Amino acid sequence: MYGIKASRKGYDVDSASDKQLSFSSEWPLLPISAEGTYNIASGDQTYTIINHGLGYVPVFMCWEEAGGQLQMMDASFRNVYATTSSLVFDGWSPSDFTLHYKVFRRELLKNYTADNLVTTDSSQSDSGDYGIKVSLEGKSVDSSDMRDFSFRSDLRHLMIHKTGYTTTPVATGTVTHGLGYKPMYWFYVENTDRNSAGQWSIQQETDDFYVSSTTSQLTWTLFSASQFNWAYLIFKDPVNQVG
Repeated sequence: MYGIKASRKGYDVDSASDKQLSFSSEWPLLPISAEGTYNIASGDQTYTIINHGLGYVPVFMCWEEAGGQLQMMDASFRNVYATTSSLVFDGWSPSDFTLHYKVFRRELLKNYTADNLVTTDSSQSDSGDYGIKVSLEGKSVDSSDMRDFSFRSDLRHLMIHKTGYTTTPVATGTVTHGLGYKPMYWFYVENTDRNSAGQWSIQQETDDFYVSSTTSQLTWTLFSASQFNWAYLIFKDPVNQVG
């Protein structure tokens, strides 16, 4: 086995658990393919935000900014979906807002589970100022601005533990992750009540969609008559703990 592994500062890389690592080349990250902003007008509008041209439905994330506040998109009305060729806004808004988007170079519809699960934490100790720093093109590795780096081992990075999707529409499902803690996760839906087939939207918890997270699995339930296809990402990072 070949690769690179870096632990967070203070942890021995040879004994650190999965969540005590800042990076392992064994697990996928979310490299950004495209990012930017788009001005959305009030009313019922449809815009092609970007033609990403990846040839597959990518993982993406969107936020809305209005009145100086930035928040995750409200998918109930301000619907953004991805296809194999583009990212599209197709929804309604009572007022103008700015959409912020990131399209990742990672296929959404992909089954993957990380190997070599290590859940036992190691003890923290002072390991000195060691690590890896890689600056972005044209930026100095000595920069104090964290935005100037593509990777730093003294920062946490979103590493993917498990991804998957359904091919038969369902209203509920369970995914076993076995991490021993409650992990970060993202959900997406092929909502054919609203979109056409092949158009995937971010799915947030709402009045009729609920996700139950435990230390071993995720269970999702849609409390309506509809059944859809779902896709999910589960990250190595825990939601509510450090170390």
